[in-house]
Amino acid sequence: MMQLARRASLAIVLLLASVGTASAECAWVLWAYAHGGRGPTAWEPLLSKDARGDCETTQATLEQVAKEKGRLSPLMACFPDTIDPRGPKAR
Repeated sequence: MMQLARRASLAIVLLLASVGTASAECAWVLWAYAHGGRGPTAWEPLLSKDARGDCETTQATLEQVAKEKGRLSPLMACFPDTIDPRGPKAR
């Protein structure tokens, strides 16, 4: 019974390690929601970064620049390159 618990624990650790590695390998895309009558799918990709932290830092910088210039900051979000906030493509 103890050996089965050890094997299960090892399997869980290996599974979690592989998930962490997979998410670290993907790129992160900074998306901005364009205000101005382009319809409900007005999300546009701005740039891509290798790491989530880099994407979020760039997002914060762009929001700060907009604030300093007295402009309304666009709605922005960082998503893995596997996620498209515009939704599924029509066939």
